[in-house]
Amino acid sequence: MNGIAIAGLIFTSLLSAQIDGSALRAKFGAPLNRETFTVRPGIEMIVDYSPTSTHACQLQFPGEAPFPRDVGPGVGVNLKKLMDEVVEEIVPVAMRGKELGRICQAMGLPGMCSKDYELVTIIEPMTGDRRTAVVVRFKTADCLK
Repeated sequence: MNGIAIAGLIFTSLLSAQIDGSALRAKFGAPLNRETFTVRPGIEMIVDYSPTSTHACQLQFPGEAPFPRDVGPGVGVNLKKLMDEVVEEIVPVAMRGKELGRICQAMGLPGMCSKDYELVTIIEPMTGDRRTAVVVRFKTADCLK
């Protein structure tokens, strides 16, 4: 075989390894209506929208903020608190409604804490004592389906 034929075979095999959107939709159904926003440098918020409207149904944040670049070494910074401030800014207490209850569960190393409000639920998955994410779920009718 000459070099051109080999290159053609390689190119053809690479093309056949691709999966297109129609094949994925046929196998898994409609894609999620999802966007990702950068809310602070190094902090992304993933938003899942209702399938029937433009309401946000779920917001997902990292468990901790990245270490700030403008803070020198040896300075105590609470990265969990910085992330809590971002969540508070985007979903303030007034937007959540009355707090209905809190629960924390652990099964060995993995665990989860949850705060239930009238209008939202805030879930915090954990690994040991480290929070791995903050998930805010809205309780609107179009999100509960």
